[in-house]
Amino acid sequence: MRKKLRLLVLILCVAALLFALYMLLDYTRENRESKKLNDEISNKYTQVVTQQSEIPISVDFDGLCAQCPDVVGWLYCEDTVINYPVVQAEDNSYYLRRALDGSYNSNGTLFMDCRCAPDMSSLNTVIYGHHMRSGSMFAVLDDFARQEFYESHREAWFLTPERAYRIEFLASFVTPSDSDSYKIFDTQVELDDYLSEAFAKSYFKTAANTDGLSRIITLSTCAYSYDNARTVVIGSLTPVEYG
Repeated sequence: MRKKLRLLVLILCVAALLFALYMLLDYTRENRESKKLNDEISNKYTQVVTQQSEIPISVDFDGLCAQCPDVVGWLYCEDTVINYPVVQAEDNSYYLRRALDGSYNSNGTLFMDCRCAPDMSSLNTVIYGHHMRSGSMFAVLDDFARQEFYESHREAWFLTPERAYRIEFLASFVTPSDSDSYKIFDTQVELDDYLSEAFAKSYFKTAANTDGLSRIITLSTCAYSYDNARTVVIGSLTPVEYG
């Protein structure tokens, strides 16, 4: 009886080990496939602007949107992994586990909250991305908890087919998944009240002018400080015409 029990325990241990190995290999495969697809998309549809221009990259939105009609923009932050297309679906779950081509992938795709206006006219435009252990997607948002990282990464860009937007980062903190950070806001007064609280609890401090902000962008990813915690990085939006 003891021999049978030991054999059963051994079989279960081996099965658990094989399952863990399978999950690790599957995770590695998905990371590899996600990176390959994103690199292919980036190489095909974007290029660094070499001539004198304040907009650092250009995007072929005609070609990109023909391949994926859900694309609403491109998010770029120099010297980070953030160089990704952003999509928008009819709900906030479709791209959680889907790559840009619609295939299943746990890395997902950066996506804009379905409640937001894709023309960036919402008072708060929210973009979600996974916190991947590989460092991809929005894992880098954690680094904005350090003042020195913010100092060397003060801005990013969000490009749309119509115009570009300079993002000037203003605050970063951890917040519950149902906090006001995810409100689209109906009035300027609501936005002003929220920003006063956000600046007060930000991990980094900024000398940027925060008066009269009429629109903001919120980048959001999972945090692990407590259940349903999220890391958010808030930035202002300044439209820049393509020239």
